[in-house]
Amino acid sequence: MRAFFAIGLDGPMRAALVRAREAFCDAAPAWRSEKWVSEENLHLTLAFLGDVPESALAALAEDAAARVAGVAPFTLTAKDLRAVPRPRAATMLWCTVGQGEQEAAGLAATLQEAAALHGIDLPGRPFAAHLTLVRSRRPRHAPADALASAAEALAAAGPPAGMSVTDVMLCSSTLTPRGPIYGTLARLPLRGD
Repeated sequence: MRAFFAIGLDGPMRAALVRAREAFCDAAPAWRSEKWVSEENLHLTLAFLGDVPESALAALAEDAAARVAGVAPFTLTAKDLRAVPRPRAATMLWCTVGQGEQEAAGLAATLQEAAALHGIDLPGRPFAAHLTLVRSRRPRHAPADALASAAEALAAAGPPAGMSVTDVMLCSSTLTPRGPIYGTLARLPLRGD
């Protein structure tokens, strides 16, 4: 089963990201036809595990829960939109993280360690806390005015758009022609023990 650890977003944070998406598309209409992440699927991936035997998931969830229990709840804020890898030839748009970036990175490292102890090999890319909004079919220009409009919409959501992170989710990912379907396999509370 394809699985990943993530921070789920609350309704106000998802709504703020959707408003930023709409502002970007209003300023750059050619992007409307791209593969935008649906509102209910918006999340912050901490560790993508790939295909994991279902029989291994319960033990992994239990181990990961024990490890993250020592982490105190924290605030996560949305910062701004970034065209990745660069605005002239973007293949993705991310919302970067302001407050909570270090805490998310710490959780990612902890969960990657747990996965490795359960024999799950993860890609060696460094962790970058972000919220993926869209994946483009081909590199395309992300206009500066569209990025600025999205940033303004995000800022208008509150000073700044944020939420309290109280748990981590172990999620499943089922690929379909209409896009992925995510399921929550386990919730791992952050208690600060």
